[in-house]
Amino acid sequence: METAANFFNMGGYAVFVWSSYGIAAVTLIGLFCHGLRFLQSSTAKLNAKRATRHRNPDSNNLEPDNEA
Repeated sequence: METAANFFNMGGYAVFVWSSYGIAAVTLIGLFCHGLRFLQSSTAKLNAKRATRHRNPDSNNLEPDNEA
């Protein structure tokens, strides 16, 4: 059990090591969630454009919208 305690103590640097692991994990989770939200909004915009084009097949407007 002492070896596990020594491992988690990280030679006295546990506060720095574990906090940096925590910050990295929170950052990666945040980036993953942001990517999912961006994918969902992009998919919704694409589906809306496809629905509009399906209703009006004569429109050949392939110019991108200036939506942000």
